Amino acid sequence: MLGGTTILGVQFFLQYMLGLRAMGVTQGVMLNLALFPLAAWMMALAVYRLLKRGKVSRADTYLGGVVWLTVLALMVLAKVVSGEPLLSDTPQMRLAEKVGSVLYMLMQFHYCARQMAGLRRIRRSLADYYDYDMSHLLVWMQISIFILDALALFVPAVIFFPGPWLAFFAIVFFFGTWYLVDSFCDYLKSSMPRKIQEAEESNPADDEDDRDGVDDEAIGEEAMIHADAAIARWIEQGNYRNVGLKMPDVAGQMDLPYYLLRSWLRRQNLKFSDWMAGLRVEEAKRIIREHPSWTNETIASRCGFRDRTAFQRKFKDITGMTPADFAS
Repeated sequence: MLGGTTILGVQFFLQYMLGLRAMGVTQGVMLNLALFPLAAWMMALAVYRLLKRGKVSRADTYLGGVVWLTVLALMVLAKVVSGEPLLSDTPQMRLAEKVGSVLYMLMQFHYCARQMAGLRRIRRSLADYYDYDMSHLLVWMQISIFILDALALFVPAVIFFPGPWLAFFAIVFFFGTWYLVDSFCDYLKSSMPRKIQEAEESNPADDEDDRDGVDDEAIGEEAMIHADAAIARWIEQGNYRNVGLKMPDVAGQMDLPYYLLRSWLRRQNLKFSDWMAGLRVEEAKRIIREHPSWTNETIASRCGFRDRTAFQRKFKDITGMTPADFAS
């Protein structure tokens, strides 16, 4: 990430110092394509490595570098074919720049697709491990990926525009890059990487349908009947009202294998966090009916929600109304 942002700064500094835009659009675009794919590759790879906890294939690691070197080779080839100096505005150079822009766009879309898949996997792991919804803590990643997508869509065209449109895009681009880098640093300092690692290590496989190596169809009805009974006892005891539950711990409390509880939830088409939220909201509705004067803080603590805000948000998500509306 540091390397990518540094190269971006160097690119814009050279644009200003060399006055390439004053020479013409072709000269300015040439410098953009010489450095921008390299910077974008490094930044996109940094986000992807974060999502994959460093476990990135060689193909994904070096793809951006190959694209960057190909773009450079195209511009050098255009110079050789035209026989003109490198900074000359020739048909060959303009064609090389257009092809290079398309290659950059395809590279960026590839990394964005990989990042979205990684983000979905993280959300799935968190929802299947912790007892509360943590997806709102990953909003910055989704926004960052959207920024990268926007760059992939607009940069290949915008870099050919002279005048105010390019200046406007540069301002938007700098703010977007600042948001991405700032969020990246805040994330690394937070507890989220540790929580994600813990959730993913309990669920190491990437395949959504076979994440624990146990085929749901191979689990017999007798095992499921046993799971039904154990889960019913656990709910009856009100253990879901405890704060900070994790799926492996809950399976242990039920005296069930971890894979069996997960399989049971999948058969119900439920995530662990959604299941916990549903149980807690039902308990909250019961308490509101019996104790309409109780505060939201009290109800939240009695039902297992981490705080009042989490309780109010989830109650409205599930019931379509606030606790106050439900009580009236």
